[in-house]
Amino acid sequence: YSVTLNSNADAYLALSIFMTPDASTGDLAEGQNTVQVQLTLIASQQASDAAAPEAWDGQAATATEKLTKDKDVYLIYSPADLAGVANILRNAEALHLTDCSLRLMADINMNNKPWIPIDTTASVTLDGNGHTIYNLNARASNSAGLFGTVANLKAASLTLSGGSATATDTAGMLAGTVTGSAVLTSVCVQNVTVTAPTANPMIGSGNVTESGCNAANYTINTGNS
Repeated sequence: YSVTLNSNADAYLALSIFMTPDASTGDLAEGQNTVQVQLTLIASQQASDAAAPEAWDGQAATATEKLTKDKDVYLIYSPADLAGVANILRNAEALHLTDCSLRLMADINMNNKPWIPIDTTASVTLDGNGHTIYNLNARASNSAGLFGTVANLKAASLTLSGGSATATDTAGMLAGTVTGSAVLTSVCVQNVTVTAPTANPMIGSGNVTESGCNAANYTINTGNS
């Protein structure tokens, strides 16, 4: 069931359980005297047309020397900023970069343009800051996602909505493969398709710890593409 709210609007959702008039606890399994009911709420924020995020052209990347930083954290305001940071991470070994922190400052629309997954030897911390990455189209011959193969990954307060990740080995919308460990907090994935022999809505392969995460309306294909 879907409810669309305007700004500052309220809505109430009730879950009712109906039983036949002749039902009784005697109808339950032996030793069971309760019925457990679970209600899952998934909330997402859609930008209005007036404030729609900039759509990526598939090529533009902010020059690395022009990327904004807050202390040691790269601030991502646009798809081009994300592409610029990707160039840094792909060269982490040559740059002697072992750790890198990113923070989204706006919603990001990758516009379903082909995205080369970020393969990096660095450990990455990604603060979604409550924002959404829309329409990521990640493809690779081995591991695909926003990240292809990453050493260690921490991600929080992030939504990935729409798009796909496709690989011949492992795929997930956030990362194909994490060689070390991944810690995910309040990461949501929705309306995506993931295709690979080893596939997961968030991370295809790795040691993953999740807290407050969810995935909804996703399709998993375990064939090659």
